[in-house]
Amino acid sequence: MKSTELANTEPIELEGERFSGYEHEVFIDNNKGTVSKFPGPYSFFQDMSPEAVESDLDVMNEAGIPMVDTRLYGSQTVSYIEERRGSAEKVRKQVGYLLLQPLISPSHAMSFADLLHVKENRKILLELVLERERIKAELGRGLDLLGGQGFEMVFPALNPRVKSMSGNLGNLLIADDDVQTNDHWAKHAKESNGFVAKKGEVLLCDTRLMPIGRPSREDKKPSTFIRKAMSPILRKNEEFQDAALWATLEGLGTDPNITKADQRFDTGFKRFVRWLTLERAMPKMIAGAENRKQMQ
Repeated sequence: MKSTELANTEPIELEGERFSGYEHEVFIDNNKGTVSKFPGPYSFFQDMSPEAVESDLDVMNEAGIPMVDTRLYGSQTVSYIEERRGSAEKVRKQVGYLLLQPLISPSHAMSFADLLHVKENRKILLELVLERERIKAELGRGLDLLGGQGFEMVFPALNPRVKSMSGNLGNLLIADDDVQTNDHWAKHAKESNGFVAKKGEVLLCDTRLMPIGRPSREDKKPSTFIRKAMSPILRKNEEFQDAALWATLEGLGTDPNITKADQRFDTGFKRFVRWLTLERAMPKMIAGAENRKQMQ
């Protein structure tokens, strides 16, 4: 996948609902049916160059990861409306790159209920987790399936007053219906108005492999002071996601010869996350899944 340069004579107008994440500023435009992303102010913990994004996308595409179709454009000027001091002002900004995706709507983040009730979803998650292991071992980068949802499960899991919880995998979308596009995209859409997602299809919406606090074999640049300082936190994030995903698969009845509990949970922190997932979170996620089924 190669970066594509857009004409930079005029700024690209971004509209729609805006969200600020750790990596990107995100604009969801329901009118155009698109999602636009550019590097956010808190993205300093990893390489946010167009070349790094292109490398991540190439790895995921070559691995056959089911992803939302994604276009990468190099350095661009964007403009958007921002509320400042009670008034709307137009902001013009130069960004290192711009990502464009079709809006997968209607859709929802994969929940524990989707895993509990649909065998195919459990199969897909296992395949993704195994591919995540391979990418981590070979490249020193991680496939981010949970997003920020992982640590968010800790408080409700430990809170005795919380009786049920959903347990979403924040970066995995499930299409609630066939989704069409009014543009040409790389995957399903061979013509305008082609499908970018089929009902029930699972797609990863995150475009980046996450840093895991260890040097990437492909990264030839020296680490910055901030990245070095962040390494212990990044390692804990990766260990948490690793343990939570494997524990979830274990609790869902995955073959013990695959989950390998005696090998996977090889640190005290991972064993704690396993206990948290199986003993505290999973009973509440099962209750949440049953409540959701009764409401449907």
